[in-house]
Amino acid sequence: MIDARVLRDDPDRIRAARVKRGLSPDAVDRAPAADESRRSAIALFEAKRAEQKSLGKQVARARG
Repeated sequence: MIDARVLRDDPDRIRAARVKRGLSPDAVDRAPAADESRRSAIALFEAKRAEQKSLGKQVARARG
């Protein structure tokens, strides 16, 4: 498994390793976009979760 941090910091190293193994380096070019999409989705999820928790606290304090 390739560490995402290494892939972000040194994609040429990963690309060279794939070529050395006889694999296509194309996946290395697509990986940063997929990683960014994943990170964006996680950030959005965490923001929505924080909003949900905040609203939950407001509901708990509401009267009547």
